[in-house]
Amino acid sequence: MTGLTEGEQNRLIQENVELVSRIASEFRGHKSIPYEDIEAEGMLGLVQAARTWEGRAKFSTFAIYRIRGAIGDLLRKWQDTEALPAGMELEERVHEWQMWGGFPYEGWSELPTSPERLMEIYEEIEGKTALIENAFRDLKPRERRMISAHFLRTPAVSLEQIARDEKISYYRAVEVVYDTMKRLRENVLKQEERRDNVIPFRSAPRKVTQSGVRYAV
Repeated sequence: MTGLTEGEQNRLIQENVELVSRIASEFRGHKSIPYEDIEAEGMLGLVQAARTWEGRAKFSTFAIYRIRGAIGDLLRKWQDTEALPAGMELEERVHEWQMWGGFPYEGWSELPTSPERLMEIYEEIEGKTALIENAFRDLKPRERRMISAHFLRTPAVSLEQIARDEKISYYRAVEVVYDTMKRLRENVLKQEERRDNVIPFRSAPRKVTQSGVRYAV
């Protein structure tokens, strides 16, 4: 293992981070893998390079080797258009390089949204069970599964696990859940608006004659 301090490793990562996007761009579109996933694997390779570099070769040379190796592993294991290997903990690994050393990377900010924003959207319609059930009818089966798992099940299923179960990338899981929740919220709010605008029907008062016949006044 490297004898570098964490601060020295962070410095190496920061100084060579442009290698990731440069190398990842060479594989853009390969097997229809989202570019964000390719870049994430490349970033993981850079972090691993900083952790294991022993100084025998130039760091940039060693980093390029590890970045290409990490991306190559992803390409070899990718099963189909959106599939990830069942044991691939992509969310965890992206978090690993995103949080490495405490400084932010642009890659994580490129996700469609954050977990906090997803919860904000859900809280806007939480408790409106009947309206949510109506809105669910307009969702696709996969969308219903993912929303139910993450928001309606106890305990909630993590986005990482949902991505595994649906055999899609973590980025795609976040994207689907975010888009679905926005449509779900819009549907629920429209139902509320229509309900609030309904004018209650009031029948005309009726008078009863001596013969018992009722007629409108």
